[in-house]
Amino acid sequence: MRADRPQRTRPERQAPGAGRRILCTLAALSACVALLLTGAAPAHAVSEFRQQTPLQAGTRVELPHGYCTVGAVLSVTSWYARLAPQIRAIRYVVLAAHCADEGESVSVGNQGVVGRVIWKSGLSDLEIAKIDPLPRVNWNCGTGSMIRHCAPFTSYTPRASGTIFLRDHAHRIVSMPFDGTGVPGENEVFCTSGAVSGVNCAWGIAVLPPGAPPYLLGATTWLASVTQGDSGGPVASQGGRLYGIIADGARTTSERPDLMAYVPIARLFEEQPGYVLAPPG
Repeated sequence: MRADRPQRTRPERQAPGAGRRILCTLAALSACVALLLTGAAPAHAVSEFRQQTPLQAGTRVELPHGYCTVGAVLSVTSWYARLAPQIRAIRYVVLAAHCADEGESVSVGNQGVVGRVIWKSGLSDLEIAKIDPLPRVNWNCGTGSMIRHCAPFTSYTPRASGTIFLRDHAHRIVSMPFDGTGVPGENEVFCTSGAVSGVNCAWGIAVLPPGAPPYLLGATTWLASVTQGDSGGPVASQGGRLYGIIADGARTTSERPDLMAYVPIARLFEEQPGYVLAPPG
């Protein structure tokens, strides 16, 4: 599959079995729904802009056992977040819980480790990683005297942005600000933005097989489905309204290769109410 190419470049834990319990449930029909994370290398090329900072929804991140896709970028709502520039610049990314364990590192491209998983849901396939800001030492030099005195100070830049990789009206991949959160309409055609499969705006609401976990919703596509490495990626409207986080997809050899399961974004804010979508930039 051709990797998506952005108009301008800005910007999968492949666990052998951790998230398999979800898909075993989805296999209540003869079709067996497969994990989007395996120990194998990704089958498709990953676009360069998805492997850079700032992290965005659709960025590929590396975890100790493989790769996943960022589903959303958050900031905290607590009062202490405004106390210092360093704290204000901290961001948080949403991943699928089967991507990594709490305390494990998160890396991107050639930037090395940029954060760690700080929370993993015990109820649904969601987790949050804290992304540390980028510190930069500057010098403040006073004027008004013959002897010039300079004092160092540190500024902090967020390494994640509240934006998502989607296509614009000219069909170009762009970094688009989130348009809040919601749920897809009954006949709406909506999108995924996986690090491996790219942007696919050909999804519609679908019913999952009997016995699927109650926190999951289903979608079906008439194009190529999500694949390994897309786990944790965003489900969103064509205009950037966030609907959910990719959990699982079906094997191409199953009876429903077009099927996807995702966790609605409302579930995240129910379990972790102290977060909101981060601003762009």
